[in-house]
Amino acid sequence: MEATRHWLHSSEHASSISIYTRALSWWLDWVHYRGLFVDRVDPSEVDLYVAALHHSQLSDATTQQRLSVISSWYGYLAKIGLIVTNPFKGARCVRGAAKSTRRLTEANLLSLAASAVATGSLRTVAIVTLLITTASQTKALLDARVDDLGNTGDIRTLRLANATTLYPVPLAPYSGQRLDAYLARRGRRSGPLFTSSTGLALSRSYVYELVRGLAQSARIADPHSVSLRAIRSSVARAHLEAGESIESVRVLLGHAETLARPHVTTEAYLAQSPAFRLNRKLERQARSLPRPRSKRPGRVWR
Repeated sequence: MEATRHWLHSSEHASSISIYTRALSWWLDWVHYRGLFVDRVDPSEVDLYVAALHHSQLSDATTQQRLSVISSWYGYLAKIGLIVTNPFKGARCVRGAAKSTRRLTEANLLSLAASAVATGSLRTVAIVTLLITTASQTKALLDARVDDLGNTGDIRTLRLANATTLYPVPLAPYSGQRLDAYLARRGRRSGPLFTSSTGLALSRSYVYELVRGLAQSARIADPHSVSLRAIRSSVARAHLEAGESIESVRVLLGHAETLARPHVTTEAYLAQSPAFRLNRKLERQARSLPRPRSKRPGRVWR
C-alpha cells in the first residue's frame, strides 16, 4: 500500500523503519490469521492481540512500542482519510498497570489548558501551554533561561536540555503569544524563564501542585493522580494516535539517540513538528473561551 510506504519512510533512519516494519508485520499476520479486515477491527480484537503479545513473552516495553507503532500507522491512515477510526487509540500494555503513568486524553489536556486560561495567571497559562505543546520534561522547562529563546531560520524556538545536550523545540504561534504575554509582565532580563515574585526559579513541586489544582478545576477524574510525567507521556501518545511519526515525536520529546540525526534539528524538519498540531487546537479553543475576568495585580505571579 502506497500510504504505508509513505508512513514507513516518514523516518529516514533504517533502524526505525526496521522496528516499524516488524511491529506492523506482526499485526498484519494476526489480521490474516483471524480473518479480519484491517480497516474494520473490533476493539475486542485489539484486546486479544495485546494478550497474544504478552503470551509471546515480549517485555512490557516492547509490547507498548509495538502497540504505539500500530496506533501510529492507523492514525496516519485516518489522517489521510483511508479509514474512519483508529482501533488502537488508547491501547496499552496493561500487565504493569498498577505502576503505569496516569493516561490523559487529548480532551483532558485541552481542558487543563482551558482551566489555566480561566483561573490562572499569565505565568500559569504560559507554563501549561508549553508543557503541552513542547512535551518537555518539567525540569528542562524550569531550567530554561530567557537566553535560550531564539530562532532556527524562521522558526521561533526554545532550547531545552536533555541528559547530554541542548536541543531546539519550536514555539508555535499560540505558544509564543502566551509566553510573550507572561514575559511582558516578567520583563526580559536574563535569568530563569519562569520565576517567582522574588526572581528565583520555580520548583518542580510548585508546578506539580499547580497542575493538580488545574486538573481539579477542569473536573478531570481523579485529579490527584494527574502528574507532570502524565502530561508529557499523554502528549506523546496523542500525537502518535493522530498519525504523527514516531521519529518526530521522539525529537519533540528530546530523545538523545534521535536528536543525533542531523536533519531533525533543521528548519524544514522543525516546521513539521507535532507541536504545531496541538498548538492549533489550543488556539481554536482559546478563541471559543469566554474572556477571563481581570485578576488583581497581586495575583499575577501566582
